[in-house]
Amino acid sequence: FNYNKASIFFNFGTTGAVAGEKTYYFDDMAFGAAVELKSQVITFPAIASKTLGDAPVAMNASSTSGLEITYSSSDDKITMDGNMATMTKAGRATITASQAGNNEFLPAEPVSQSFCINPAKPTISVSGTNTESVTLTSSAAAGNQWFLNGNAITGAVSQTLVVTTFGNYSVQVKVDDCLSTISDEVSLIINSAEIGKIQEMTVYPNPAENYIYLKGINGPIRSAEMIDMAGRSNPIEFELYDEIYSANVQNLSPGIYVLWIQQGNKSYPLRVIKK
Repeated sequence: FNYNKASIFFNFGTTGAVAGEKTYYFDDMAFGAAVELKSQVITFPAIASKTLGDAPVAMNASSTSGLEITYSSSDDKITMDGNMATMTKAGRATITASQAGNNEFLPAEPVSQSFCINPAKPTISVSGTNTESVTLTSSAAAGNQWFLNGNAITGAVSQTLVVTTFGNYSVQVKVDDCLSTISDEVSLIINSAEIGKIQEMTVYPNPAENYIYLKGINGPIRSAEMIDMAGRSNPIEFELYDEIYSANVQNLSPGIYVLWIQQGNKSYPLRVIKK
């Protein structure tokens, strides 16, 4: 065939090749074949929970076609840059993986995955110390649940909590179905008619297995005891080294204890979990 001019020969004879032979000419003929596009399937693994403030995370969906995946989200909790997702708000977010196809493959059915962006661990600030009414304030404006000695306080879901009972207070934040890590505990004590905050006293590790360490306490410890949930007292001895007190608790049974520190005429409770 020559471009723009095709010749086709027809033989109408029955006894010889020359009988009835004719020549036809066609302009601008185009020849093509129908191509059946192949299907493709996207695999998009589940996305593990993240915490607000984490580094951007890479999405790793793939298609049976081997073609590049595109990602999108209508949530205001994340922004997408290629396959990298940056968390901007706490809560449940959804990312959709798509593949538009090409001259060999049909578009793939989009696949979506949702995951939790957990709120950042909250912090507690304290006001009204050495008064009869201490106010605790969570760093989170909403979604708070307050705890006393590890137990949720019914109805205590505001950003602030007015306290009139001694104990160990903490707070957790929830957005959608996504939970933060529980805050560090704040220990409050009753001294006569006043409540005061143990501003710097911490015990670690917590949970503890063999030894516990106490820092942020000024002056000597008169006595210390670990009281279990049945009310049984287990006296322990703290030793001071480099401004940090330590005590051996390896003989205690696993469980939850209240560590009572006695200094002069003041007592300080701290919650300790023994592994």
